[in-house]
Amino acid sequence: MKENILYASKKNETDAIEPLKLDLYEPSGDNNKKRPVFIFIHGGGYTVGVGGNMTQRTFLRDWRSE
Repeated sequence: MKENILYASKKNETDAIEPLKLDLYEPSGDNNKKRPVFIFIHGGGYTVGVGGNMTQRTFLRDWRSE
């Protein structure tokens, strides 16, 4: 897993620049260059909650190892 990858920045409601980051989960020991992708986005509309809580991390970690 690679965490906190900066993919963009944006102005928030106070006009401050806010970094937008993602976590990347890849199958263990898999060197394929082409594979299906699964995008998991937490709810909250970027105003409440946090991405990557323990339930989400457990789901994604278990999924990538199958």
